[in-house]
Amino acid sequence: MDTKNKGVFPVQKLPLSKKDEKWRHTCVDAIIGREGGGYVNGRSRYQRMKIDYDLYNGIYDPKDLKYVTNPYDVDDGFPATPQDMNIIRPRINLLVGEETKRPFSFKIVQTNDEATTKLQDKAKDLLFEYVMEYVQSTMSPEEAAKYNEAAKNGEVMTPESIQKYLSKDYRDIAEETAYHSLNYLKNKLNLDHEFLKGWQDALIGGEEIYYVGIQNGEPYMERVNPLFFTYDKSPDIEFVEDGDWCLRRMYMTPSEIYDRFYDKIDKKTLDNILSSVGGPSYTNRPDQVNYNSVVYRDRIVSPLDPDESYQGSLLNVWHVCWKSYKRIGFLTTTDEVGNEKEVIVSEEYEKQPGDKIEWDWILEVWEGYRVGEDIYIGIGPVQYQHVSIDNPNAQKLPYTGVRYSNINSRSRSLVDIMKSIQYMYIIIWYRLELALARDKGKVVNMDVTQIPKSMGIDVNKWLHYLSALGVNLINPYEEGWDIPGREGGKPASFNQMTGVDLTMTNVIAQYIQLMDKLEEMVDELSGVTKQRQGAISQNELVGNVQRSVVQSSHITEPLFWYHNQVKRRAYTMLLDTAKY
Repeated sequence: MDTKNKGVFPVQKLPLSKKDEKWRHTCVDAIIGREGGGYVNGRSRYQRMKIDYDLYNGIYDPKDLKYVTNPYDVDDGFPATPQDMNIIRPRINLLVGEETKRPFSFKIVQTNDEATTKLQDKAKDLLFEYVMEYVQSTMSPEEAAKYNEAAKNGEVMTPESIQKYLSKDYRDIAEETAYHSLNYLKNKLNLDHEFLKGWQDALIGGEEIYYVGIQNGEPYMERVNPLFFTYDKSPDIEFVEDGDWCLRRMYMTPSEIYDRFYDKIDKKTLDNILSSVGGPSYTNRPDQVNYNSVVYRDRIVSPLDPDESYQGSLLNVWHVCWKSYKRIGFLTTTDEVGNEKEVIVSEEYEKQPGDKIEWDWILEVWEGYRVGEDIYIGIGPVQYQHVSIDNPNAQKLPYTGVRYSNINSRSRSLVDIMKSIQYMYIIIWYRLELALARDKGKVVNMDVTQIPKSMGIDVNKWLHYLSALGVNLINPYEEGWDIPGREGGKPASFNQMTGVDLTMTNVIAQYIQLMDKLEEMVDELSGVTKQRQGAISQNELVGNVQRSVVQSSHITEPLFWYHNQVKRRAYTMLLDTAKY
């Protein structure tokens, strides 16, 4: 967690002239200082979410089960090791697979008054064409035949077909352009894949985040790792873009930073970035750089995989977005014909004689980046303000997304809900492995001195004959075992064979039944039944199977609903950015 200027957030209702470099740096540092937090039962939000991602991949922390595997803190372990027999992943993968098959077709529709006027004009033109063709067709039989043929082929539309066309298929030039632009960006940015990764985040981590903005002068959109993202925690905020601020941490190499922020980085900033990792940086004389004297930082551990490390070339990059205030004026002017009209002017506008201006404050979204501890990039108003034409204060952050299942409660993902059963399943499997280790079958009790040692049969050979041939060779008068009271070939006092049953059959069967029960509970919690997974018994009726699949889909449908809402918002923001 960054503690630099933590909690100190500057005043936002300031004119642009007073939002100097110090103010901008302080805003970025203050929001970065809010990173982390959200501790529950001693674990941060990052730790809780990381556990869910690890469980999905079959990884768990042995310390979580120490109360079962080593309750008395003894160094000598049991003859078994807990194994993560993953019953969560198949259910999650099924929902991910279903998402790849679900269609998501979009349609661009204008909702302003101008669009309605265009629609009415188009309807008028089509009806006029229909009437004119009808009048012309009454002039002669040849014209009538020509009209009927044109109407049959669709060249001339009847009133019924006009109504159908306008309600379903008609798009004006603006809608047509927007539709093709969005299709182009969808393929260029591979958005289907980005949304699929976001859907996995929703199921595993309980959050789904996307960035929509401008990168190097082009509209851009990508999935954001929710592990390293936080935003305003207002309880009534449902979607991320409606929050007051947001913060994203990225781990990037200098080359990635330069590629991503090429239009925001000057030569001096690039030199500072390269110097921060110990690498060479160009000066005015590149030939003077000594590449043999480069000393990189110590190796750093991957933030996602503790078994992976990097040669000190990764840098922390924070992207901060927040809502500030902007002063604007509503200027009333008169056009050439004497009609009054109102226009919006910035605070830099110099009032002219006769101007009537009412000044007010509106929201404005700012953003900024910080690399490492003291390298700042691109702090200023967001290039495109996601704002509603009806409300200038309805500003949107350049991130969109949602936190699942958080109505009046802490958000819990589908994996988080199934986590306790997954732990229990591991414990039961561990107990089963212990029972298998203790299972010795039926064992024999006998006097070892009855083994005919005089015939050259030792204990190992006797056990071999017993297991291989099923022959038990004994001699109750055997001598030579140096046992007091047996001198002279006296018969053994214990001259009978007994057996002891050390099998664990009943315990093993109970553990297997418990695991079956846990799998049923996971099916109930996740909504992914055996029938939905394709496991159908021979005596199950077709109607019952269909009913089970339909009911199962009803349980998981709210998740798909929220996912589609996020996709719709992301596409809308991307289209607005592309317009800019």
